[in-house]
Amino acid sequence: MVECIIALPENMFYNTGIGTFIWILSNKKGPKRRGKIQLIDATSLKSPLRKNLGKKNCELTYDIRKQIVDMYVGMEENEYSKVF
Repeated sequence: MVECIIALPENMFYNTGIGTFIWILSNKKGPKRRGKIQLIDATSLKSPLRKNLGKKNCELTYDIRKQIVDMYVGMEENEYSKVF
């Protein structure tokens, strides 16, 4: 059922410094994804905030979110994305 796991940068959420992951699940995987899991390391893809909000010191801009989604949709392998 797991299609993809995306690791987000630390300090993405207000007063929380823990690492966060997005799990993409599907019980109807397409033929291209069947038997495979994609891991995306987006921990270095972040934009700093001008002023920290508690522990939150970075965000994902529109361009970064688009880059992550494009890696997921294209199921491409590169320095951030691996398919197993």
